[in-house]
Amino acid sequence: MENDTLALVLIKTELGQATAVANALVEEGIVCWAMVVTGPYDVIAAVKVENNQELGSLVIEQIQNIHGIKNPTTLVGVHLKVGVNPFP
Repeated sequence: MENDTLALVLIKTELGQATAVANALVEEGIVCWAMVVTGPYDVIAAVKVENNQELGSLVIEQIQNIHGIKNPTTLVGVHLKVGVNPFP
């Protein structure tokens, strides 16, 4: 995990699609976890990949192709300090 690229993807979905999008992301094994949230985004998902190139491919080729996703925003982690690992 030390050299992996960790990121959070903040997702806006089509109206009424948040739960379906979160379920699809997890069921298809695209993300570590996904959470339906309130606020300016509808779903937050966590990803762990080997490098930034793999992250770009994951977002462009897999996440953006999930039905119901309008606009994903990717936040790349630069330093992880937690007591419990949120990226299994």
